[in-house]
Amino acid sequence: MVSPSPVQIIRSNLPGGLYLLRIGIAQGIQLPVGRLAGGRAIAFEPGLYTYIGSAKALRGPSSLPGRLLRHAVRTPWKPVQPILPDLIQTLDQAGLPGKPPAAKRPHWHIDHLLDHPSVSLTAILALCTEQLTESDLAAILAQLPQVSIPVPGFGASDHRGSTHLFRIPSNPAWWLALPECILPGR
Repeated sequence: MVSPSPVQIIRSNLPGGLYLLRIGIAQGIQLPVGRLAGGRAIAFEPGLYTYIGSAKALRGPSSLPGRLLRHAVRTPWKPVQPILPDLIQTLDQAGLPGKPPAAKRPHWHIDHLLDHPSVSLTAILALCTEQLTESDLAAILAQLPQVSIPVPGFGASDHRGSTHLFRIPSNPAWWLALPECILPGR
Protein backbone atom coordinates (compact mmCIF):
# COMPACT_ATOMS: atom_id res chain seq x y z
CA MET A 1 0.00 0.00 0.00
CA VAL A 2 1.33 3.44 -0.94
CA SER A 3 1.14 6.01 1.84
CA PRO A 4 -0.40 9.37 0.94
CA SER A 5 1.91 12.27 0.28
CA PRO A 6 2.53 14.48 3.30
CA VAL A 7 1.91 17.45 0.97
CA GLN A 8 -1.63 18.18 -0.17
CA ILE A 9 -2.60 21.06 -2.45
CA ILE A 10 -6.29 21.80 -2.82
CA ARG A 11 -6.32 23.63 -6.12
CA SER A 12 -8.62 26.10 -7.74
CA ASN A 13 -7.82 28.46 -10.57
CA LEU A 14 -5.70 30.52 -8.16
CA PRO A 15 -1.92 30.27 -7.96
CA GLY A 16 -1.78 31.03 -4.23
CA GLY A 17 -3.76 31.19 -1.05
CA LEU A 18 -3.30 29.85 2.46
CA TYR A 19 -1.32 26.98 3.86
CA LEU A 20 -1.02 25.01 7.06
CA LEU A 21 2.24 23.45 8.16
CA ARG A 22 2.10 20.44 10.48
CA ILE A 23 5.10 20.64 12.76
CA GLY A 24 6.42 17.99 15.11
CA ILE A 25 8.51 18.89 18.14
CA ALA A 26 10.36 15.80 19.36
CA GLN A 27 11.45 17.15 22.73
CA GLY A 28 10.67 20.22 24.77
CA ILE A 29 12.73 23.23 23.75
CA GLN A 30 13.37 26.77 24.92
CA LEU A 31 13.75 29.05 21.93
CA PRO A 32 13.94 32.80 21.37
CA VAL A 33 11.63 33.71 18.47
CA GLY A 34 12.78 37.06 17.14
CA ARG A 35 11.26 39.90 19.15
CA LEU A 36 8.28 37.85 20.34
CA ALA A 37 8.10 37.86 24.16
CA GLY A 38 10.68 40.63 24.22
CA GLY A 39 13.30 38.31 22.72
CA ARG A 40 13.17 35.93 25.71
CA ALA A 41 13.21 32.18 25.13
CA ILE A 42 9.77 30.61 24.75
CA ALA A 43 8.99 27.07 25.93
CA PHE A 44 7.63 24.66 23.32
CA GLU A 45 6.38 21.33 24.62
CA PRO A 46 6.82 18.13 22.60
CA GLY A 47 3.92 17.34 20.30
CA LEU A 48 2.23 18.42 17.08
CA TYR A 49 1.49 21.96 16.01
CA THR A 50 0.11 23.67 12.95
CA TYR A 51 1.11 27.04 11.58
CA ILE A 52 -1.03 29.16 9.25
CA GLY A 53 0.57 31.20 6.49
CA SER A 54 -0.41 32.87 3.26
CA ALA A 55 1.18 33.23 -0.14
CA LYS A 56 -0.63 35.37 -2.68
CA ALA A 57 2.09 36.49 -5.10
CA LEU A 58 2.19 35.03 -8.61
CA ARG A 59 5.92 34.31 -8.50
CA GLY A 60 9.00 34.76 -6.39
CA PRO A 61 9.60 34.30 -2.66
CA SER A 62 6.05 35.37 -1.69
CA SER A 63 4.40 32.87 -4.07
CA LEU A 64 3.03 29.56 -2.77
CA PRO A 65 6.03 27.54 -4.00
CA GLY A 66 8.42 30.22 -2.73
CA ARG A 67 6.96 30.27 0.78
CA LEU A 68 6.59 26.50 1.13
CA LEU A 69 10.07 25.76 -0.18
CA ARG A 70 11.50 28.37 2.20
CA HIS A 71 9.85 26.59 5.13
CA ALA A 72 11.43 23.29 4.04
CA VAL A 73 15.02 24.57 4.27
CA ARG A 74 17.01 25.70 7.27
CA THR A 75 19.76 28.22 7.77
CA PRO A 76 23.17 27.38 6.24
CA TRP A 77 24.97 24.24 7.41
CA LYS A 78 21.78 22.66 8.75
CA PRO A 79 20.00 19.81 6.96
CA VAL A 80 16.82 20.56 5.00
CA GLN A 81 13.49 19.32 6.29
CA PRO A 82 12.90 15.68 5.21
CA ILE A 83 9.61 16.71 3.53
CA LEU A 84 11.48 18.69 0.84
CA PRO A 85 11.53 15.98 -1.91
CA ASP A 86 7.78 15.32 -1.49
CA LEU A 87 7.12 19.05 -1.54
CA ILE A 88 9.07 19.61 -4.77
CA GLN A 89 7.32 16.67 -6.46
CA THR A 90 3.82 17.78 -5.36
CA LEU A 91 4.41 21.38 -6.44
CA ASP A 92 5.63 20.19 -9.86
CA GLN A 93 2.59 17.92 -10.27
CA ALA A 94 0.30 20.84 -9.37
CA GLY A 95 1.91 23.06 -12.00
CA LEU A 96 3.55 25.21 -9.31
CA PRO A 97 7.25 24.49 -9.79
CA GLY A 98 9.89 26.25 -7.78
CA LYS A 99 13.39 25.90 -6.42
CA PRO A 100 14.34 25.91 -2.75
CA PRO A 101 16.37 28.92 -1.67
CA ALA A 102 20.09 28.21 -1.44
CA ALA A 103 20.15 29.62 2.08
CA LYS A 104 17.96 31.63 4.36
CA ARG A 105 18.19 33.83 7.40
CA PRO A 106 15.46 33.69 10.04
CA HIS A 107 12.98 36.49 9.41
CA TRP A 108 9.51 35.32 10.48
CA HIS A 109 8.64 33.66 13.79
CA ILE A 110 8.17 30.32 12.02
CA ASP A 111 11.72 30.49 10.60
CA HIS A 112 13.14 30.40 14.12
CA LEU A 113 11.02 27.41 15.12
CA LEU A 114 11.62 25.35 11.95
CA ASP A 115 15.37 25.96 12.17
CA HIS A 116 15.68 24.05 15.46
CA PRO A 117 17.06 20.50 15.01
CA SER A 118 14.34 18.83 17.12
CA VAL A 119 11.57 20.48 15.08
CA SER A 120 10.37 18.87 11.87
CA LEU A 121 7.96 19.91 9.15
CA THR A 122 5.88 16.74 8.79
CA ALA A 123 3.00 17.72 6.47
CA ILE A 124 1.66 20.63 4.43
CA LEU A 125 -1.90 21.49 3.45
CA ALA A 126 -2.15 24.28 0.85
CA LEU A 127 -5.52 25.84 0.04
CA CYS A 128 -5.60 27.81 -3.20
CA THR A 129 -8.63 29.89 -2.28
CA GLU A 130 -9.78 33.47 -1.79
CA GLN A 131 -12.66 32.36 0.46
CA LEU A 132 -10.58 32.56 3.64
CA THR A 133 -7.98 34.83 5.21
CA GLU A 134 -5.36 33.82 7.75
CA SER A 135 -7.57 35.34 10.47
CA ASP A 136 -10.58 33.31 9.27
CA LEU A 137 -8.54 30.14 9.33
CA ALA A 138 -7.16 30.93 12.80
CA ALA A 139 -10.71 31.44 14.08
CA ILE A 140 -11.80 28.09 12.62
CA LEU A 141 -8.86 26.26 14.19
CA ALA A 142 -9.36 27.92 17.57
CA GLN A 143 -12.90 26.49 17.71
CA LEU A 144 -11.90 22.88 16.98
CA PRO A 145 -11.83 20.41 19.89
CA GLN A 146 -8.41 19.52 21.29
CA VAL A 147 -6.75 22.57 19.70
CA SER A 148 -4.95 25.08 21.89
CA ILE A 149 -2.89 28.24 21.54
CA PRO A 150 0.64 27.62 22.86
CA VAL A 151 2.15 31.04 22.14
CA PRO A 152 -0.20 34.02 21.73
CA GLY A 153 0.96 36.34 18.96
CA PHE A 154 3.15 33.77 17.20
CA GLY A 155 3.23 34.56 13.49
CA ALA A 156 0.52 37.18 13.84
CA SER A 157 2.40 40.37 14.65
CA ASP A 158 0.13 42.20 12.23
CA HIS A 159 -3.04 40.93 13.98
CA ARG A 160 -2.84 42.02 17.62
CA GLY A 161 -4.19 39.41 20.03
CA SER A 162 -4.19 36.66 17.41
CA THR A 163 -1.91 33.73 16.67
CA HIS A 164 -0.98 31.59 13.68
CA LEU A 165 0.43 28.68 15.72
CA PHE A 166 -1.81 26.04 17.29
CA ARG A 167 -1.17 22.86 19.24
CA ILE A 168 -3.11 20.04 17.57
CA PRO A 169 -4.03 16.43 18.35
CA SER A 170 -1.50 13.76 17.42
CA ASN A 171 -4.21 11.55 15.91
CA PRO A 172 -3.42 11.27 12.14
CA ALA A 173 -7.15 11.16 11.34
CA TRP A 174 -7.51 14.68 12.75
CA TRP A 175 -5.08 16.08 10.16
CA LEU A 176 -6.69 14.09 7.34
CA ALA A 177 -10.15 15.47 8.24
CA LEU A 178 -8.90 19.06 8.43
CA PRO A 179 -9.62 20.05 4.79
CA GLU A 180 -13.31 19.22 5.25
CA CYS A 181 -13.43 21.23 8.50
CA ILE A 182 -11.94 24.25 6.76
CA LEU A 183 -13.70 24.07 3.38
CA PRO A 184 -16.82 21.95 3.86
CA GLY A 185 -18.14 20.41 0.66
CA ARG A 186 -15.17 21.66 -1.34
